This record gives sequence, C-alpha cells and structure tokens, in this order.
Amino acid sequence: MRTPRDVTPVSYDERVDESVVDADTAAAIDFLKRFAQGRCVILTMVPSVDTKIGKANAIAKGLGARLVTPGILEGLKTKDGYHLDQPSAERWSEAFFQAAGPEIRSCLEKHASRS
Repeated sequence: MRTPRDVTPVSYDERVDESVVDADTAAAIDFLKRFAQGRCVILTMVPSVDTKIGKANAIAKGLGARLVTPGILEGLKTKDGYHLDQPSAERWSEAFFQAAGPEIRSCLEKHASRS
C-alpha cells in the first residue's frame, strides 16, 4: 500500500484489452456526442504508475482521433502513484504544450472563423 509520501517512477503499460477498449470507446463516443457538439476536443493522458497508454491510444484510434502527449519522458515521478510531483508536472506540462500547440492553434483558428 502506498503512503502519501511515496515517490514512485512513472511507468507505461502498452497492453490493449480489446473488450475493455471497445466498451470504453463506445462510452467516449456517447460522451462526445452529448457534450462536445462541434467543439474542439484534445485527447491527452497525464502519466502515472502503470499508465494505460496502449489502451488510451486504442480508444483515440477508435474515435478517429489522436492522443496528444509529449511521448515518454524519462525520469518522471509521482508523489503518490497517481499525481506527478512538482518538477515532473512542470516538465510534462511544458512538453505537452509543445506537442499540443498545433492542435490548440488549429482549434482557435477554427472557432475564430465562426465568430
């Protein structure tokens, strides 16, 4: 059992359980139909211990979308197994905005032209 002060390295799980992905993709499609309604949606995943990156990529693919992440950054750590510690959060956030920049600009341009 982890205690709140446990510093644990981020890790990635590339496995894909198709039955879970199918169910989660169906739920994501329903969610987007109900709440996105023409809005820009950027799919991402902040890493933690046993990050289900394979599953997340498979769901994004099932949505016809791309999972926007900075890729695997070495040396990231969590403070509790779930949340990045401060230095890791800062590194990941900076790398995320670098990776997501073109998507964010595209969304802003698309919505600015509608105004």
